[in-house]
Amino acid sequence: MAHPHPQARSHRPVRLLVVDDEPGMVDLLRRVLEREGYEVETAGSAEEALGLLAGNAFDLVITDLVLGGRGGEHVVREVKATNPETEVLVITAHASVDSAVEVMKEGAFDYLRKPLLPEEILHVVRRALEMKGLRDEVRALRREKAAALLQGELLGRSPAMLRVFERVRRAARTDATVLLEGESGTGKELVAKAIHAESRRAAGPFVPVNCGAIPGELLESELFGHVRGAFTGAHADRQGYFEAAHGGTLFLDEIGEMDPRLQVKLLRVLQDGAVTRVGETKPRRVDVRIVAATNRRLLDAVQEGSFRNDLYYRLRVVHIELPPLRERREDILLLAHAFLRRFSQAYGKSFEDIDARAARVLQQYDYPGNVRELRNIIESAVVMGRGKVLHESHLKEAMGPEAFSRASGAPADWELPFEEAAGRVLEEFERAYLEHNLRRFGGRIKNLIQASGLSRRTIERKMAKYGLNRKDFVPRRTKGVKA
Repeated sequence: MAHPHPQARSHRPVRLLVVDDEPGMVDLLRRVLEREGYEVETAGSAEEALGLLAGNAFDLVITDLVLGGRGGEHVVREVKATNPETEVLVITAHASVDSAVEVMKEGAFDYLRKPLLPEEILHVVRRALEMKGLRDEVRALRREKAAALLQGELLGRSPAMLRVFERVRRAARTDATVLLEGESGTGKELVAKAIHAESRRAAGPFVPVNCGAIPGELLESELFGHVRGAFTGAHADRQGYFEAAHGGTLFLDEIGEMDPRLQVKLLRVLQDGAVTRVGETKPRRVDVRIVAATNRRLLDAVQEGSFRNDLYYRLRVVHIELPPLRERREDILLLAHAFLRRFSQAYGKSFEDIDARAARVLQQYDYPGNVRELRNIIESAVVMGRGKVLHESHLKEAMGPEAFSRASGAPADWELPFEEAAGRVLEEFERAYLEHNLRRFGGRIKNLIQASGLSRRTIERKMAKYGLNRKDFVPRRTKGVKA
């Protein structure tokens, strides 16, 4: 069977990282792979490999299982934790069924046993890259589908969100009232819109009302309408939100804040299908589907006596609970990448990716404001930042020092060996230092050399390591103005 050239699928070269502490094995793999047209980087230890992975994207990592210091299984774990799209192959002279199963459990695609034959190396490498290609295609299709939903940030592949999507589909097939519960920022209004959009009422109006933002005495008139002269300032007849939502969906957000007196009137509307305007006695028929939402557990309010028991069960025909973002961490990077694309396009920026360290910070943060907070962080980082890759330094400014410290100072970093932990701190300093001074000097390397005392070669090597391009720091010229 003929195999496609490694660059056939893409215009960029396929990048491989070889990790082995035996120079002879490194030379063999480099010769075999470069002869096939692959771009090969090498590392002699797990620590060196992790340093390369932190600032570079690789399609495939080939690592020896037995290395001096941290073993190859540590490389596998780190790659799959921080760069899940990268495939991993493991080489070992001590292969057994048990060791093979263990590394496969950690996420390795396959393993090779020494001594290696060139044909065997290429066969397994091609299979791994073909699998990556298929996964990339599936991922691209998912991203296209995600883009269609992005306006509402209603994205997720976690089990918790897949359950939410399934309940949304089921709820949309009926006209039953729905109660949505979830913390602020979890996307309750978006779910309500999705239910409306997939229902038979999709062509009708979707009318949102925040019950907690409107004073009780005004909310009655806003919901049910009023007639002229019903109260001071009522100069004309006015329909309420119920009538405005006729044939569609009325979304009652923060329903738990509703005054008990209005709860009685709402219950009557749900029972009778009719509203009576303030100052009027004749009821008006309305055809409205109710979706209510609260950021607290409404049953607690029932037990406290602040919310009617009968209304609670009228609203809770279908119950959907939205999980906080911290309980569906596998969705964080999916959302972050979607927001990055959205805001880069909206603000005319060139951001395309999120580096491994920034991704780790995003995944470790607890998001008290949930998806809304993540969206705001990414938007702020895009607006204030420059470049093609989102780094930790962008997040530090967007999140603020306190939140960034909580996210980046997770216990996992402190439990690393001293040299590795210190290396991470040094790398973050180096990146921030280079970014600051490149911005300060408008991308002029000559000025950076003079200010830093570093050689041009050192600066260029570190810039390549951190994905920095001097052109991203050159001030944009205004037409008609000489720079």
